[in-house]
Amino acid sequence: MSTLSKTQLEAMQYAFVIMLPSVLLSGFMFPRTEMPLPIYLVTFVIPVTYFIEILRGVILRGAELRDLIGPTIGLLVCSAAINGVSVIEVTKAQKYLRQSAKGGCGFFSQMTIAPTRRG
Repeated sequence: MSTLSKTQLEAMQYAFVIMLPSVLLSGFMFPRTEMPLPIYLVTFVIPVTYFIEILRGVILRGAELRDLIGPTIGLLVCSAAINGVSVIEVTKAQKYLRQSAKGGCGFFSQMTIAPTRRG
């Protein structure tokens, strides 16, 4: 979120926009099976859905990893996708910062360094 937002307030707003649907659609508050089909399909994109399935399996049923292989793979796929997107965004931000530091634009391009005398 920090690479997408320009201010701390924007980052907090993004967090609320992401967290509220995650909690409501993950199956934590309402059963996913009772949701309309389009919304039910959206729940498979939310990583919290898989985490809650794993948590319920371990705490309530005492399930082992082989019993939770489906949600574990789902969580790993979501994690890989989120990490991939964040690496791309950080790379873009780094390229922009390097370009602006070389004299492209911004505060650092207006700064000059005085020559030093030696000897």
